Amino acid sequence: MNHPVKWLIVITIISFQGGGIASGKDIAAHKNRLAASQLEGTWIAIWKAKSGMPRIHNEIRMLALDKHQLKAEFYGAYNYIDPSGAQALNVGVAIGAASIDDGVVSFDPIRATDVWGCKITMTKRGLELVVTQQQECGFGSHVYADGTYRRKSRKKPMFTETFWNDQ
Repeated sequence: MNHPVKWLIVITIISFQGGGIASGKDIAAHKNRLAASQLEGTWIAIWKAKSGMPRIHNEIRMLALDKHQLKAEFYGAYNYIDPSGAQALNVGVAIGAASIDDGVVSFDPIRATDVWGCKITMTKRGLELVVTQQQECGFGSHVYADGTYRRKSRKKPMFTETFWNDQ
């Protein structure tokens, strides 16, 4: 009996390169082709705030150091109304190195990784950067790196140089 689904799977898995069949190693190499230069710039995630509050956004800045290494900074915010009725803001900052492995960016913020086990991973999907925060990172209350980010600028970002010079 001929199963169309099986044939579809076989056709999808097999790819021809120069007359030969691509190996698992070739497929893995293609997946790992994400280069640091493709991520360089400023990325933002914007959320609609509650009525009467300004929009809030998180920002990630990245600078390519070599093909698979980046310098990265995260800035996050959470707007809210405090018990007195005034607008208030919690913020979080993460600074450190990021590396690309198998198409996934791992950002290990300085001090936050050691103290809280913080790890931030990023995956590029089309024009977006999908960011996931694992563990606590020591940001302000309700501030998280999680989200879908869009590129704001491809320019080399400005960093908090005084912090980098202290490391």
